[in-house]
Amino acid sequence: NTGNVRVWDAEGTLAGFLLSTMLNCGGDKGTVLELDEQTDAQLANLRKSLHSILNIEDGSTEDQTTCNLLELGAGQAGLAGLALASAASNCTEDGNITTKPLHIVLTDGHPKCVENNKVCAKMLLSESSDSRAAQCIDTHLLLWDSSNSKGRDACREINNLVKEEVLQKMNDDEGQYHICLASDCVHFQEFHNGLLLTIARTLAVNGFALLCQPRRGTSLHNFMTLVDTVNEKAMQQTDDTTNQS
Repeated sequence: NTGNVRVWDAEGTLAGFLLSTMLNCGGDKGTVLELDEQTDAQLANLRKSLHSILNIEDGSTEDQTTCNLLELGAGQAGLAGLALASAASNCTEDGNITTKPLHIVLTDGHPKCVENNKVCAKMLLSESSDSRAAQCIDTHLLLWDSSNSKGRDACREINNLVKEEVLQKMNDDEGQYHICLASDCVHFQEFHNGLLLTIARTLAVNGFALLCQPRRGTSLHNFMTLVDTVNEKAMQQTDDTTNQS
């Protein structure tokens, strides 16, 4: 029940990072951490990429495609996802920033968290000044399951929440979310496989998975080791296929 007790620090940190990225034109301002040059450059590039995914650049009216955003383990309040929804609903074309339409899906494996997220989303939408925001937030129960049966079917259901009707019968296992968020989730080490596969099954090609985590012993290191191992294996398989052809 830890996720339903309070809003944890990592969630607030992630929300602040996303808001500063969305609202800072250019996406590379406002860094206050003392970082080494390489890390600072990587962070700046990340912010620029996220900024372009979330916003319509230079006031252009051409790119009005919806940005699909999925939060995993949203906890008690889905703060990171709802913070972006609130900011987007208050950014107008008369200001310096115009955000893309957002379709935000808040998920958690705890039924009480899902109910709380519904209440928070309803409260936010009732205060929104942007009519398009009224249809952009869904809440859903989602367990991180690595199986090819329940896990894949659950992710397919989540992907279908944001699919266009014409695509419903196509690419059933293709991820649909441009940004996937998770905060303070990797300490559940028995679910590392399920979490990583859930991200893989829901993230769109060229999408960004953004995880904000405290170390909590060795849990963060162990999760990153798993990610590196999977990536190395995938690259090896790609090389083998290329060599065979």
